[in-house]
Amino acid sequence: MARDGSPHSYSGTNLDNEYGQIDGQALTYDDAGNLSVDEDGRHYYNQAWGQSAFSH
Repeated sequence: MARDGSPHSYSGTNLDNEYGQIDGQALTYDDAGNLSVDEDGRHYYNQAWGQSAFSH
């Protein structure tokens, strides 16, 4: 479910169980398989102690 409450369309799941697209927008993953850019272009990174963080 999207942040606005509308349903999402998911596609392109790979062998690592990562989605290729959400609502037609490509997702990006780092070499470790962590989401790095979501369908809205938000960037994520993992801090040294393993916690995910979000940046605009």
